[in-house]
Amino acid sequence: MRRKKLIVVGGGTAGWMAACAVAKQLPYLDVTLLESPAIPPVGVGEGSTPHFKRFMALLGIDESVWMPACGATYKNGIFFRNWNGKQDQYFHPFYCKDDVKPAEVFFYLANQRRRGMPIDVDICDYFITGHLVRQHKAPVSQQKAINTEYGYHFSADRLAAFLKVIALGLGVTHKLGMVDRVTLVPEGDAVASLILHDGQRLEADLFIDASGFQSILLGKALKVPFIPFSDQLLTNRAVTLATKQTPPFTFTDSIAMNAGWRWRIPLQDRIGNGYVYADAFISPEQAEQELISELGENVVDGSIRHLSFTAGMRQKTWVGNVLGIGLAQSFVEPLEATSLMVTQLCIEFFIHHMHSQGGTLQDKQQQLNQQVSSLLAGIKDYIVCHYVTSQRTDTQFWQQASQVNKGRVLEEIMHTWRVGQDVDEVLHTRDKELAYFRPSWYAILNGMDYHADNTATPGDALPMSLLDQAKRYNQHLCEENFISQEKLLLEFTRTH
Repeated sequence: MRRKKLIVVGGGTAGWMAACAVAKQLPYLDVTLLESPAIPPVGVGEGSTPHFKRFMALLGIDESVWMPACGATYKNGIFFRNWNGKQDQYFHPFYCKDDVKPAEVFFYLANQRRRGMPIDVDICDYFITGHLVRQHKAPVSQQKAINTEYGYHFSADRLAAFLKVIALGLGVTHKLGMVDRVTLVPEGDAVASLILHDGQRLEADLFIDASGFQSILLGKALKVPFIPFSDQLLTNRAVTLATKQTPPFTFTDSIAMNAGWRWRIPLQDRIGNGYVYADAFISPEQAEQELISELGENVVDGSIRHLSFTAGMRQKTWVGNVLGIGLAQSFVEPLEATSLMVTQLCIEFFIHHMHSQGGTLQDKQQQLNQQVSSLLAGIKDYIVCHYVTSQRTDTQFWQQASQVNKGRVLEEIMHTWRVGQDVDEVLHTRDKELAYFRPSWYAILNGMDYHADNTATPGDALPMSLLDQAKRYNQHLCEENFISQEKLLLEFTRTH
């Protein structure tokens, strides 16, 4: 019996992730990855959410193996600095089961503050990853009973190269070639073959489009419409560069700038930097100079790159025999490092539906398309929230970015929070429309100091003994059960 064929079009991190996952979990498929030597991977972001830990565990790859190979460091969360123009900051932590009790104290205090009580609430006090950041520790507990959630920072190019080796070991065929044209089946709703520049014809039963912004199959061949987010997210360009190595920290930095924001991402051998901005307010040359002026003299020669993008998503993700992933399917600015997560979830949804015995192909495609659309809509709402809660008015960009259309769900969450009503009920009711859970919404709305000036219903104050107990609980866990990132990464190097 002939094995069904699947071709992944495009390399980079997204393409090799798909090839690895499909080869591992759908072994009845004969997988080929077609990579164009003329199209370099974008490689923007270099950060992940906790989902990626599950992906590497699925492949059976230990951190001690892949992290040194990719220059990777641990990510306990994200610091947002100067988003309100006051040189202030807040932290977006990752949430785990050991945070449950102290986090409730944080939720209570955040509700007190938005309802009029003049108190400062530092989220780092009540979450394990907040204490880990302060102590410069890796989020890997020495006690198996403590399971933290965390992300990573990594070199995107080196990760793609690492996954390529894994994929080849799983039996994936690697082929170099450029797609000249795509032929469709007579009905025009599925891909029949790929015609390469050298005249070769490649046929397959299934295709995964990982061709980046070109979207060769999903966009160009099948003409799936692109839904832009540009009415809500104004940024459309980025300039990236590397700076020289410093002792790597355990968080991502997101720092507001005149026409957008910049990231600082620590790798083992360098710092990745990027300025995401809107070119309606600043030129690429001005953005580059603004970024360099912030970073000083440490720029690595030859590392400066300029990129353009349009935030949005394809109307459908799985059409006919084509699944779109990565930039071929969607892009939302990397403010919360969601790109890799969306790619991973698209692949996981696809594999789940391929395994499923019930339902028609059309039913499975409709369900996956709805899953991905809801996920991206939820991510977009959360990203927009960073801008529309800002009190900055010092530049044209911030004046306009803070006044964009919020959309129905975000408007309801923000209004409920601002006037002191029950936001937990709204989050529960809207749960299926959200990509982020309760701790993340509290982190941003409390962190951005978003509340009405005239609310005065704070309720009862918590006893100081309870506050101290909540703070000491996670602080003690971190002191007793975690080691420094520097020490752990050194152990990885010594063992491999």
